Amino acid sequence: MADELFLYLQLTPAFGGTRFGPFEGVEVNLGSSPDCDIVIPEDFGVAPHHVKVLRQEGMGLIIAPVERTAAVYVWKGGAQRPQQIATPVAVNHGDEFSLATPEGPRFNVQLDELPEEMKRQRDPLAGLGRVKPSGADLKKETRRQILFRIFATGPGQLFLSTWQMIKSGKLFTPRYLVAGAAIFGGYIFGGVQSCSKGEMQFEFAEASEELEDCKQQNEFNEGNQGSFTFPGLAKNITGADTIGLALTSDDELAARVRERAAAIFSAPSRYDWLTNPSKGSKKRAWFMAFRENLVKADDLPKGSPKVMAFMAARPGVTSKGWSVSSDSRGATTCGRGPLGLTWRQARALGMEARLDGVIEGSPRGWETDEFESKRLDLLNETARMAGVDDPPDLADEFEADLATVQQGLQTCLYVEGEDQRDTKSIRSSVRTLERRLKKDAKGLPRGTDPAAIPARIAAVYAADIPGVDFTKSRSRPDMSQGKVSQSTTLLEDKGGAWILNQTAEVLARSIALPCVAVLSMKTTGADETALAEVFGDPVPRPLDCIILRYTIEEM
Repeated sequence: MADELFLYLQLTPAFGGTRFGPFEGVEVNLGSSPDCDIVIPEDFGVAPHHVKVLRQEGMGLIIAPVERTAAVYVWKGGAQRPQQIATPVAVNHGDEFSLATPEGPRFNVQLDELPEEMKRQRDPLAGLGRVKPSGADLKKETRRQILFRIFATGPGQLFLSTWQMIKSGKLFTPRYLVAGAAIFGGYIFGGVQSCSKGEMQFEFAEASEELEDCKQQNEFNEGNQGSFTFPGLAKNITGADTIGLALTSDDELAARVRERAAAIFSAPSRYDWLTNPSKGSKKRAWFMAFRENLVKADDLPKGSPKVMAFMAARPGVTSKGWSVSSDSRGATTCGRGPLGLTWRQARALGMEARLDGVIEGSPRGWETDEFESKRLDLLNETARMAGVDDPPDLADEFEADLATVQQGLQTCLYVEGEDQRDTKSIRSSVRTLERRLKKDAKGLPRGTDPAAIPARIAAVYAADIPGVDFTKSRSRPDMSQGKVSQSTTLLEDKGGAWILNQTAEVLARSIALPCVAVLSMKTTGADETALAEVFGDPVPRPLDCIILRYTIEEM
């Protein structure tokens, strides 16, 4: 019965509802190129050859992006939210997919019989008995099954990708020939050792994606070599190769980073505690400890310590390790430790944390017994705002302390006990962050992706959104989009703009603050050795920093 069904692709009603098909070949090509089976206007942002739909034996189907950069979103089993795919995935009758964006051209996958008119044209003796298939029919079906079996394997997918590179001419550049030979040779050897076809496909997909990332990075390096663009300077100063490409590909993020870097250069005194090593500072010691522990975190993307360390370069942190700021909901909240993590944020990242809350006005009397009820209400409100329906009962064994925050008359009330946010637990907090943000973490770009580092910074701040929980797979936000600004847009109604701003602030610090320190060496009396101890090797070149400041001030 399944052999009598044919593939149809029908646009959803929002795009006119046109039904394409029936398709009888092994594959159906969609894209803007005129030679595709379904031609989609280039205005929708689709590639010339964007995606293939491959027909399996029986009822099975596979959707395969032609290139890694060809965004494809799949709704499986009636899901409300799509999943972006970068490698071939199996789909069923009734599933849907869109091209370029979740709002792009959206198709419903269908398996159905031929229209009655076509049945009569193909079988004029229908109803009078079965007609014996001709030799041509048998040959065609045999060819279809052989081709599908080939294209469903890892080498088959390699052939499809290679063929596209041959048609575009990309394969014949020296860089691609050398890299392709290395990947191909490694893949063949791995295939011999593989125990299953599925494992081979997975390994090839990973290798192909890493090769594409490498090609993009090489192209960026070649295009920016000897130039002084903002992305190129950012790469040179941070020492993180992917940062320059991330800023090049994400205009919105780059604009916000530039804006905040300009603010740092205009008011550098807020960061004297970090940029002037001649002054003693607990906060600088915490920053250095955080960075050094990030260096030891082997499972984070390459270059992470030189950038992510600046989450701990917050000017508002007091000598006691507390701060008061606005959270993702715009509410005033306490932050603890070098990163200023809120209780909600720490809990969503899987850290051990003690409840806290902000006392507005004078804290006089709050430590007395008569204020116990108010203390409980304040702490339980913090739990409630984090989405904890049944906050911990602190009435039986309740001890709280007060930390005075030097920001007006605001005071942080907190429960005593072990807290991974605390300045004494930096090593423990970094280990927890590494588990949540590792190279292959679900919902985050892989470690070689240009957006790998910015997305992981964004994920730390996304943890402050109510309902987000990185300890549970279903409660993790999807930060794996190609651009951080695109990922945060999906969270816009939940604080996406706040997350993007926090991410841009950290990136701006990682670019501007080392330069502030370098350009102040004559004033502070520091040398490169002292700055390397604070910011890590290598210290930015003065020329890069001078041009960076000039570029930002002239924008």
